[in-house]
Amino acid sequence: MQIDEIIIGELFASFGVVLVSKQRNGAVLNCEGDGVIVNRVLIEFTNEEKAIEFDKLIDVDTASLCIDDNAGPGEEGNPAEAGVKHVAVVDEHGASVYGFTGDEDAARLWMKANKFKFGRGSLTVD
Repeated sequence: MQIDEIIIGELFASFGVVLVSKQRNGAVLNCEGDGVIVNRVLIEFTNEEKAIEFDKLIDVDTASLCIDDNAGPGEEGNPAEAGVKHVAVVDEHGASVYGFTGDEDAARLWMKANKFKFGRGSLTVD
């Protein structure tokens, strides 16, 4: 079970993220990594159908999450077309969070509401 690639603009990039568990709650998918590349991934989609679709892709090792804020309509990586609202990725350096336009307080509240802990590392919010 893995996510082939996670690319979030200039904020974060990783490939072959192996997952040991995942849990979907509505439009939110909470994944536990094996700790080699990524410890945890939290993704909130714009709707439950997008979350279910991505969840199924994880099961067959073909999930890919690429977000590019500079992508226009119809271009690969456009967040609106990918159906992604928020993303948090935790690795050995801390958490990288997307979708909050720099609002660290809102990012922390979102992570807390989704029972997503990242420890004492740094927090980078985009």
